[in-house]
Amino acid sequence: MANGSDDLRSNMLELEKIITHFFYDYDTSDIVVELNHQYDGKKITSTLELEEWTSSIQEFKDKMQLEDIALHITMICDNLANNYERILKYVKSQSNDNSNSKKKEKRESHLHERVILSGKPVFIKYDG
Repeated sequence: MANGSDDLRSNMLELEKIITHFFYDYDTSDIVVELNHQYDGKKITSTLELEEWTSSIQEFKDKMQLEDIALHITMICDNLANNYERILKYVKSQSNDNSNSKKKEKRESHLHERVILSGKPVFIKYDG
């Protein structure tokens, strides 16, 4: 255990068994927390702007308070904060994958053919 508080908080959430799902949805940029029967199966969804981390976390806390989840807000937000680097790394990797995919699609969307014109090799490009 490198930093006891990181693992302890995650373990505390596990021990409490209040969360059924806790994830970052890349497609919508939302943090989603689904709670168990203790909270009537409530689902909290909040947009997570990585550039505006502090305000995003505050908005997330506010939504949980509105849903009357006061008892576990600190544990849930601490766990989210402990996963900031992991979320950021994932978002960056997805952005890079999408960027590379778009570049590849752009390259593959054009057909090129090498021909000889006036004794010199040239490429003919077909944009279809």
